[in-house]
Amino acid sequence: MFARVFGRFVGTSVLLVTLAGVAGCKEESGVKVTKMTFNGIKAVTANQLKKVLGTNPSSKLPWGEKRYFSREQFEADLKRIVAFYHDRGYPDARVSSFDVKLSDDQKSVAITLNISEGEPIVAERIELDGFDVLPPMPRRRLDRTLPLKPGQPMDRALILASREAALDQL
Repeated sequence: MFARVFGRFVGTSVLLVTLAGVAGCKEESGVKVTKMTFNGIKAVTANQLKKVLGTNPSSKLPWGEKRYFSREQFEADLKRIVAFYHDRGYPDARVSSFDVKLSDDQKSVAITLNISEGEPIVAERIELDGFDVLPPMPRRRLDRTLPLKPGQPMDRALILASREAALDQL
Protein backbone atom coordinates (compact mmCIF):
# COMPACT_ATOMS: atom_id res chain seq x y z
CA MET A 1 0.00 0.00 0.00
CA PHE A 2 2.74 2.45 1.01
CA ALA A 3 4.80 1.61 -2.08
CA ARG A 4 1.83 2.30 -4.40
CA VAL A 5 1.05 5.69 -2.77
CA PHE A 6 4.73 6.61 -2.73
CA GLY A 7 5.08 5.58 -6.39
CA ARG A 8 2.13 7.77 -7.40
CA PHE A 9 3.59 10.68 -5.41
CA VAL A 10 6.98 10.30 -7.11
CA GLY A 11 5.36 9.91 -10.54
CA THR A 12 3.22 13.03 -10.04
CA SER A 13 6.22 14.99 -8.73
CA VAL A 14 8.34 14.03 -11.75
CA LEU A 15 5.52 15.07 -14.10
CA LEU A 16 5.13 18.46 -12.38
CA VAL A 17 8.88 19.13 -12.43
CA THR A 18 9.04 18.19 -16.12
CA LEU A 19 6.13 20.49 -16.98
CA ALA A 20 7.71 23.32 -15.00
CA GLY A 21 10.99 22.78 -16.85
CA VAL A 22 9.27 22.86 -20.24
CA ALA A 23 7.38 26.02 -19.29
CA GLY A 24 10.64 27.60 -18.07
CA CYS A 25 12.44 26.81 -21.31
CA LYS A 26 9.83 28.56 -23.43
CA GLU A 27 11.53 31.62 -24.91
CA GLU A 28 9.62 34.85 -25.13
CA SER A 29 10.20 37.16 -28.03
CA GLY A 30 11.89 40.47 -27.41
CA VAL A 31 15.18 41.92 -26.36
CA LYS A 32 16.34 40.64 -22.97
CA VAL A 33 17.82 43.07 -20.42
CA THR A 34 21.10 41.54 -19.23
CA LYS A 35 22.67 44.31 -17.17
CA MET A 36 21.71 47.62 -15.58
CA THR A 37 24.42 49.96 -14.30
CA PHE A 38 24.01 53.25 -12.41
CA ASN A 39 26.81 55.84 -12.46
CA GLY A 40 26.94 58.91 -10.24
CA ILE A 41 24.83 57.62 -7.36
CA LYS A 42 26.01 58.44 -3.85
CA ALA A 43 22.89 59.18 -1.82
CA VAL A 44 21.12 55.90 -2.59
CA THR A 45 22.09 52.37 -3.57
CA ALA A 46 21.57 50.68 -6.91
CA ASN A 47 19.24 48.18 -5.23
CA GLN A 48 17.05 50.99 -3.90
CA LEU A 49 16.71 52.36 -7.42
CA LYS A 50 16.07 48.97 -8.99
CA LYS A 51 13.18 48.35 -6.60
CA VAL A 52 11.22 51.30 -8.00
CA LEU A 53 11.94 50.62 -11.68
CA GLY A 54 9.99 48.51 -14.11
CA THR A 55 13.07 47.82 -16.24
CA ASN A 56 15.39 45.39 -14.50
CA PRO A 57 17.98 42.84 -15.59
CA SER A 58 17.03 39.23 -16.19
CA SER A 59 18.10 36.58 -13.75
CA LYS A 60 21.51 35.08 -14.43
CA LEU A 61 20.13 31.64 -13.62
CA PRO A 62 18.88 29.74 -16.67
CA TRP A 63 15.54 28.98 -15.00
CA GLY A 64 15.22 32.46 -13.44
CA GLU A 65 12.94 35.25 -14.56
CA LYS A 66 13.68 36.82 -17.93
CA ARG A 67 13.09 40.56 -18.26
CA TYR A 68 12.56 42.19 -21.62
CA PHE A 69 13.16 45.76 -22.72
CA SER A 70 10.17 48.02 -23.28
CA ARG A 71 10.82 51.53 -24.53
CA GLU A 72 7.64 52.88 -22.89
CA GLN A 73 8.52 51.33 -19.56
CA PHE A 74 12.11 52.61 -19.80
CA GLU A 75 10.92 56.16 -20.49
CA ALA A 76 8.61 55.93 -17.47
CA ASP A 77 11.56 54.66 -15.42
CA LEU A 78 13.56 57.78 -16.28
CA LYS A 79 10.76 59.83 -14.71
CA ARG A 80 10.55 57.44 -11.74
CA ILE A 81 14.23 58.03 -10.98
CA VAL A 82 13.70 61.79 -10.83
CA ALA A 83 10.60 61.37 -8.60
CA PHE A 84 12.50 58.93 -6.37
CA TYR A 85 15.23 61.49 -5.76
CA HIS A 86 12.75 64.35 -5.27
CA ASP A 87 11.05 62.34 -2.52
CA ARG A 88 14.41 61.98 -0.82
CA GLY A 89 15.21 65.70 -0.82
CA TYR A 90 17.15 66.00 -4.09
CA PRO A 91 15.12 68.44 -6.23
CA ASP A 92 17.82 68.90 -8.90
CA ALA A 93 18.39 65.19 -9.55
CA ARG A 94 18.18 64.09 -13.15
CA VAL A 95 19.28 61.38 -15.51
CA SER A 96 22.03 63.21 -17.36
CA SER A 97 22.46 60.50 -19.99
CA PHE A 98 21.86 56.86 -20.67
CA ASP A 99 23.18 54.17 -22.99
CA VAL A 100 21.12 51.20 -24.11
CA LYS A 101 23.71 49.00 -25.80
CA LEU A 102 22.37 46.28 -28.05
CA SER A 103 24.37 43.04 -28.19
CA ASP A 104 25.94 41.86 -31.44
CA ASP A 105 23.26 39.19 -31.89
CA GLN A 106 20.57 41.84 -31.17
CA LYS A 107 18.90 39.65 -28.55
CA SER A 108 19.90 41.53 -25.41
CA VAL A 109 20.74 44.98 -24.05
CA ALA A 110 22.97 46.34 -21.32
CA ILE A 111 21.71 49.62 -19.86
CA THR A 112 23.89 52.31 -18.29
CA LEU A 113 22.28 55.29 -16.56
CA ASN A 114 24.32 58.37 -15.63
CA ILE A 115 22.65 60.20 -12.78
CA SER A 116 23.36 63.70 -11.54
CA GLU A 117 22.00 63.86 -7.99
CA GLY A 118 22.57 67.54 -7.35
CA GLU A 119 22.62 69.02 -3.87
CA PRO A 120 19.94 67.99 -1.36
CA ILE A 121 17.65 70.29 0.55
CA VAL A 122 18.82 69.76 4.12
CA ALA A 123 16.86 70.21 7.35
CA GLU A 124 18.53 73.07 9.17
CA ARG A 125 16.61 72.60 12.42
CA ILE A 126 13.45 70.92 13.63
CA GLU A 127 11.00 72.89 15.73
CA LEU A 128 8.00 71.39 17.44
CA ASP A 129 5.43 74.07 18.27
CA GLY A 130 2.62 73.30 20.70
CA PHE A 131 4.45 70.53 22.50
CA ASP A 132 4.91 72.54 25.70
CA VAL A 133 2.19 70.38 27.30
CA LEU A 134 4.54 67.41 27.37
CA PRO A 135 6.58 66.78 30.53
CA PRO A 136 10.33 67.45 30.09
CA MET A 137 11.43 63.79 29.91
CA PRO A 138 9.03 62.70 27.10
CA ARG A 139 9.76 65.93 25.25
CA ARG A 140 13.52 65.28 25.30
CA ARG A 141 12.93 61.66 24.22
CA LEU A 142 10.79 62.88 21.33
CA ASP A 143 13.46 65.37 20.21
CA ARG A 144 16.09 62.61 20.42
CA THR A 145 14.10 59.91 18.59
CA LEU A 146 12.59 61.84 15.68
CA PRO A 147 13.54 60.07 12.43
CA LEU A 148 14.43 63.32 10.64
CA LYS A 149 17.50 64.99 12.14
CA PRO A 150 19.02 68.40 11.43
CA GLY A 151 21.60 68.11 8.66
CA GLN A 152 19.78 65.29 6.85
CA PRO A 153 18.17 65.63 3.41
CA MET A 154 14.44 66.40 3.51
CA ASP A 155 13.31 62.83 2.85
CA ARG A 156 9.51 62.71 2.52
CA ALA A 157 9.30 59.36 4.36
CA LEU A 158 11.36 60.71 7.29
CA ILE A 159 9.22 63.85 7.44
CA LEU A 160 6.02 61.79 7.63
CA ALA A 161 7.53 59.39 10.18
CA SER A 162 8.62 62.35 12.33
CA ARG A 163 5.14 63.85 12.13
CA GLU A 164 3.57 60.55 13.19
CA ALA A 165 6.03 60.14 16.08
CA ALA A 166 5.25 63.65 17.31
CA LEU A 167 1.48 63.08 17.07
CA ASP A 168 1.81 59.75 18.89
CA GLN A 169 3.63 61.50 21.71
CA LEU A 170 0.75 63.96 22.14
